[in-house]
Amino acid sequence: MARRFLFLLLFLLPFFATAREATRPVQLTKDSLPRSLGRGWRISPADDPAMALVGYNDSDWQTVDPLLLANKKDTALFRGLSWLRLRFSIDSTLAGRPIALQMRHTGASEIYIDGKRLAAFGQIGDRMHTTYEDPLSQPLIIVLRDAGEHVLAVRYANYDIQHNYKRYNRKTGGFLISVFEARDAIAGDQEQIVVSTFVLVLLFTLFLTLAIIHLLLYLYYRTERSNLYFSIFSASMAYCLLAPFLMRIISDPGTQLSLSFWILSAGGIACGAFSGFINALFSTRKLRFYLIASICLLPALLRFVSFGLSFLALVIAIGLISLEGVILIGLALYRRIKGARIIGAGMLLFALLLLYIVVSIVAVKNFDIRDDTPGGQILMLVMVVAIISMPLSMSAYLAWSFATVNRRLKTQLDQVQHLSQKSLAQELEKQKLLASRSEELEREVAIRTEELRRQKKKSDDLLLNILPEEIAEELKETGKSEARLYQEVSVLFTDFVNFTQVSETMSPAALVAEIDHCFKAFDAVIEKHGLEKIKTVGDAYIAVSGMPAANPHHARDVVRAALDIQEFMAARMQAHPTAFGIRLGVHSGAVVAGIVGVKKFAYDIWGDTVNTAARMEQHSETGRINISFCSFELVKDFFVCQYRGELEVKHKGKMSMYFVDGPVS
Repeated sequence: MARRFLFLLLFLLPFFATAREATRPVQLTKDSLPRSLGRGWRISPADDPAMALVGYNDSDWQTVDPLLLANKKDTALFRGLSWLRLRFSIDSTLAGRPIALQMRHTGASEIYIDGKRLAAFGQIGDRMHTTYEDPLSQPLIIVLRDAGEHVLAVRYANYDIQHNYKRYNRKTGGFLISVFEARDAIAGDQEQIVVSTFVLVLLFTLFLTLAIIHLLLYLYYRTERSNLYFSIFSASMAYCLLAPFLMRIISDPGTQLSLSFWILSAGGIACGAFSGFINALFSTRKLRFYLIASICLLPALLRFVSFGLSFLALVIAIGLISLEGVILIGLALYRRIKGARIIGAGMLLFALLLLYIVVSIVAVKNFDIRDDTPGGQILMLVMVVAIISMPLSMSAYLAWSFATVNRRLKTQLDQVQHLSQKSLAQELEKQKLLASRSEELEREVAIRTEELRRQKKKSDDLLLNILPEEIAEELKETGKSEARLYQEVSVLFTDFVNFTQVSETMSPAALVAEIDHCFKAFDAVIEKHGLEKIKTVGDAYIAVSGMPAANPHHARDVVRAALDIQEFMAARMQAHPTAFGIRLGVHSGAVVAGIVGVKKFAYDIWGDTVNTAARMEQHSETGRINISFCSFELVKDFFVCQYRGELEVKHKGKMSMYFVDGPVS
């Protein structure tokens, strides 16, 4: 009987020891810091503010891991809102000494020490009214005056544990809390923030700049597809560097999870782009690249299924591209492809260091990169070297390529100079033989060219003397000129008075000289006012304004020209009493202009406006300018006009006419 009792006692002893240890508070001393507070927590699904007090009885609460893993039994004790308590004790080495608590979670929390509220992150309510916030390991400084037992209580809410686990494969739904000495926590936190911010922002800026530059290079020269692959690789790496930086400064858990969700996908895309870059430089086979690129896309696709499968696919993709890079670079070196050593060294170094990092992450359980530990600093240095090895190798390759091109150009230039010197003697001999003949030919060509130039100038001047410049150019270019309708022009008609009687008293030579003298003066007047001379018919002179170039002041310019002709003829009659008298007529409207005939062609105008202008001249008086009502409406504000009434015009009926006396003062 005694033996059975002893056996039962030995069998139950471990359970009593475990229960005692579970109720024993966590011991904290100065030498035990820093320390993670991950054991000894008790949980209750009730919500009572008294649970924060030191004397609250939590002996019947269940023991739990505060991480509340979604794939373990911890979540069976947690339904979105609970109180968690941890009893701990400090010795005299920590009494009155500042210590710091650092916390990370994806929920909302209220933290109490010995019943006093220390801090709150987010806002706790029901499922629809709870705001989540990540404390981002901000040090919470506390000072415990008395040695002995204390209570750390956390009111914690997170209704999205299962949602985050299913969508983002986030297993932890609770919190992680650690205790440090205040000085070490603040210094370490500041050091981590400064170092990580500097490294991540610097590398992100570098890769983003490279992505933009190489994308522009590809857009301007699409034959070189390696620029496109390198741009995609740099953009993916830029995201992989930007996401961790943002996750360290953004306290919204939803944003953090969204950023982390796509890191593996960006890594897979970077692997595919890396493979495309290597193949574009050192291979012409497409099938292998398409196969590896398809595998590199698996991390992005499997990310929606399982984080573990996505991570495994990324590891496989990294292994494949590393193997592919080693093989292709090795073959390039074997074949002595120029530039392979430079760019291959950078690619190989990147692949090896990246493989080392992945193996380190896989091999070390619960791996965490911390830049305040020797291992973390070494790994961060390896990561930085791995990341910048590609841009450095690309820069070295571009420098080598630039230098190679310059050397080739210099060699080609030397060859050209050598050939030039050899052929120079031969050319000099040929030039001596051809020099005399060449000079003769040049002189003949110069003479003939000058003759052609003079003949052409004569032809052009003659043509411009017959036709308007615009019509002449059209005729030279196309060999013909289409008739045009001009809606707004003013036509000037002049006619000498008693031309027949006066001409009978003059010799033919004197008659022609007098007409030539007058018409030359008329030509100067119309050129002065920008009119186009149409023709002379006997003693009649016809000019027009507003064509071929449009002129909004055509009526004013015609009247000014008519006044100058009137003044010239008045002075002529005063100096030579036997000189001709003159009548002038003006009308405004639309005309059709074009070239008549193919031999001895002439530029002429037709239409009712021309006929009416002739009628205005016929109904004028000697030395006077007679204008129609249409012309009067256009010039009445600029010239003094005398209304003559309505006069009977042949084939026109009665028309209003006006004498122009001169410009308005």
